[in-house]
Amino acid sequence: MKMYSTKIQLILILNLLMVIGCRNKLPIYFGDGYKLILSASYNDRAIVKKYNIYIIHGHILKYDFDSTFIIAIQNPRFLIVPKQEHIRYKDFDHTTRRQYWIINKKIESIFNSETEQYSNVFGPYSKEEFLIKRKELRVPDKLLLD
Repeated sequence: MKMYSTKIQLILILNLLMVIGCRNKLPIYFGDGYKLILSASYNDRAIVKKYNIYIIHGHILKYDFDSTFIIAIQNPRFLIVPKQEHIRYKDFDHTTRRQYWIINKKIESIFNSETEQYSNVFGPYSKEEFLIKRKELRVPDKLLLD
């Protein structure tokens, strides 16, 4: 009888560990309708706003947020090549490329079809450009990506 209850306990513990280990920790809610999701098309972590409208495509590596800002490091799938008529995207090394982004959740999010970006989304930036823009927008020092 004791052997039977030990087996049941072991099975229950293993099932519990499997459920805990396999659960998806996404989405992560940033507030004001923004969240981090797992993109179905590329299996990447992406930032979306209300109605799952993509704000930052590609794989989000790190992020931090408060009541006003979301900051993120992205490993993008494509590099946007500006001012080229026939080549819109260019493949590049996905392992080393990093782009930095800032989203101000308190500014109205209006899509600009010319720039193909939202009015409250700043980026993509190199790390150096990001640090300059971060200071300009007064993103709190407590938000960290490293």
